[in-house]
Parts: sequence; C-alpha cells; structure tokens
Amino acid sequence: MSSLSRRRYRVFIFDPVATAEFSKRVLERAAITGALIGTVRTWDVLPTNEQLETKDMDFAVRQEDNVRIEKLLNEMHIPFGYCEIGGLSVELLEQGIKVDFVARRVELAGLFREAVSAAQVEKEMSTIGTVELLAAPVEYVIAMKLATARPKDDLLNDMLLRSADFDYDRVRDIVCRHLGIASVYRLDAMALRAGRVISPRLTGPCRP
Repeated sequence: MSSLSRRRYRVFIFDPVATAEFSKRVLERAAITGALIGTVRTWDVLPTNEQLETKDMDFAVRQEDNVRIEKLLNEMHIPFGYCEIGGLSVELLEQGIKVDFVARRVELAGLFREAVSAAQVEKEMSTIGTVELLAAPVEYVIAMKLATARPKDDLLNDMLLRSADFDYDRVRDIVCRHLGIASVYRLDAMALRAGRVISPRLTGPCRP
C-alpha cells in the first residue's frame, strides 16, 4: 500500500442549518445587519429541481462592520480568514460550518452597501431549517453574480433569468448604476438567450 493510499483526508460536508445558526448568532452578537446572498439565497426563488448545490453560505455586510465581526470572532476564539474580494471567512469543518461575511472593496462596495439597506427596508426572509435570515432582494444577487463573470455564476444567473420571478427593470437599473453600460448589455444578452421578454425601452443605453 502506498503512502498516498494510507493518508487520511478530512471530508468537509457543508451543513446549511448549522451554518445558518452560527451566522445568525454572530450577526446578532455583533449587532450588525447582514443580508443573505449567493447560491443559498437563490434556493428561495428557484424550483427545487433547479437549485444548485454549494459549499458555503454568503452574507453581504457593510465594510465598516467587518471590524466588529473580526473583534467578536476573536472574543469567541473562533479562527477566521480574509476573503480575497473583501470580508471575513469562517470554516469550522467538524461542525459543517462554512460562511463568508462579504464586504466588497472599493469598486463594488456601493452595491453591497445598497443590498444590505434594501434588505433592511424590504425585510425579505429566508428560512434554513428553523432559522430565519434577512435576505437581500434577488435582483441584487443577480447583479453580484454578473459582476464576477465566472462561468458558474453565469450559469446560476441563466437559471434565475429563465425560472425566477423578479423585477428585471430593477436588476437593469442596479447593474447600470454599479457595474456600467457594458454589463447592462451583457445582462440583456443573457436575458434574451434565456427567453425573457425585454421591453423596447430596456434595449437602449442605461441611465447614467
């Protein structure tokens, strides 16, 4: 038997309920608002057979709240890392917990800040197990996924454009203000390929 075959590996199994419980506890103890985003958020709006699996849970938070989360995690003696895109990441493998508290840096900070504010006003909730979490409006999730330009995020957006119920005019306006005209045209192209009907006024340049 080779040394490779004898080596033991820890297998991480993401537990969304445990992660939701942990995340809610952190946000409440830090006394900040975090809005659920990412793939887990889309479980609320996609049919069950179209929901994608994920290995973590994501929350949008404001940049200034990172300091408070970091301070609390230190007080709780919970190890954490830093997200490359901005924010903090916690992995507690034994408990199946993997969560990112995302506060995007300069270029997308406004998008994330606005998403948190919209979540506070509209008070949409996602229920994971018995845990209720404040959720960002799905229009902001689409804009966030569009900003990455990653194939897996484009796939998720394609599914949302085909199957989810949301305000396309609002998505386009969010993308216009935070990502620019090139991203608006890419969104429109994706929407048309997905079979979504776009009104004529939405096919021109976005408002500045």
